[in-house]
Amino acid sequence: MNIVATPPRQFPLRLNASLADKLDRVSKETQIPKTRIATIGLEKFLAELETTGIRSALRDACEI
Repeated sequence: MNIVATPPRQFPLRLNASLADKLDRVSKETQIPKTRIATIGLEKFLAELETTGIRSALRDACEI
């Protein structure tokens, strides 16, 4: 039995149609749940914020 000491938290996340479609496609192609894909992306982005600083990371993210 897998018992989690602290249950996961939920929060609403609104995506534009294009990003939601990409997430759906990648999830179907890889068989990775959308929640896991979003978690990986957030973990990487937050790690980048911590290592490069918020201004640099946000400047790069806004260029996408």
